[in-house]
Amino acid sequence: MVRGVNFGCVVLLASLVQSAVSADCQDEEACTSDEVPLLQVHRGSGRVPNDTVTSFPSCPFGGYPWVRKSLAVPGVTSILATEGLKTVAWWNLPKQKLAEPFAKSTFKPFDDFNYTAYKGTDIERFLETATYGTAPARDAVNAMFEATKVSGVFETVPEEMRGVFWMKGNGMAEELTVFQFGRWFPKQGMHVQAFAPYTWGFPNGKPKNAPFGGRDYYPGSAAEGAAALAAFPVSYSYTFSECPPFSRCAGRRGVSGNMSFAYMQGYPLGQVAENINFGGEISRRIPLVPDGAIRGVFTLEAEPDTAASGVWRRPIRWGSGRCVRNNIGSYDLVRLVDGEGKAVGSNLDDFVEYMGDVEVLVWTGFKSAEARQAVAQQYKVIVGEA
Repeated sequence: MVRGVNFGCVVLLASLVQSAVSADCQDEEACTSDEVPLLQVHRGSGRVPNDTVTSFPSCPFGGYPWVRKSLAVPGVTSILATEGLKTVAWWNLPKQKLAEPFAKSTFKPFDDFNYTAYKGTDIERFLETATYGTAPARDAVNAMFEATKVSGVFETVPEEMRGVFWMKGNGMAEELTVFQFGRWFPKQGMHVQAFAPYTWGFPNGKPKNAPFGGRDYYPGSAAEGAAALAAFPVSYSYTFSECPPFSRCAGRRGVSGNMSFAYMQGYPLGQVAENINFGGEISRRIPLVPDGAIRGVFTLEAEPDTAASGVWRRPIRWGSGRCVRNNIGSYDLVRLVDGEGKAVGSNLDDFVEYMGDVEVLVWTGFKSAEARQAVAQQYKVIVGEA
């Protein structure tokens, strides 16, 4: 979901940088920061306190507040500390049966990666240990559901987050995601989704009606994403509440009151104390935009009929100050199958029709138990869990 901004949106964002700067700095609070900005767009000397989901900074001129601090601090980090952990990641969650080495799978083996580009890199070393496969759309959805329905995890996840979801309208070459393999922290109202085998699905080709004309569905884009996101896994948190006043869903109760809105954050290698600035994706794609100049706010918001339709809105907003308002790259998050693996309305049929003959590419696990253990140990050393 961090990748949810396509080339066309990036070009538009580039033209909006200057206007975003001036628009986001109409008030003192929006133009102060805890950080020294690389692009001097801020005014004033005040320091803004770290915010929580219950006390967002005000945005008197509109927009969504950008929260620098990880919302997992201190509640979730304290819980993990008692378990000797710093992360929510696949290596400290229960093993996935279908992702065990040599497990029977309906997926066809996939190995069409650009190894020349990865030579000597961490991605090459990861690919030497990992397995990938492709399958028709319906088969992929069913397999992803079963592989992530893991005892000890699945039953604790809120029902609304169970199943398999389609990122409909996401301009990047990625189609499916799964939330049910992760950890739910009820007191904090936070769900942390781990990036793991069978949790993400990429299109191994370009569907006929791919978003934005399929601009980012170039040859090899799915393999590129599947390799990079698995080698450098990011866990995503969703801190739920009722819809706050600044949200597009304000006034709606949607799914179940305090499950109507979620503020989304990303944690590198599952390290929940470290919050990624989604705006870094813009700097990566546009060299002239300094790192930290653009900030991104990603949310998950219920529609009036989400409970029945299974359709959420995934707003994406960009800006340069504490309040961001440029709505670029947003899409629908469509539930294809529910917590029982049953199709939700016609959503699954719609996805199968959309994909046509294009199969879904999925990270399916590791080549051996020893390989899985070795990779897990490497990550544990990096994050300080060894």
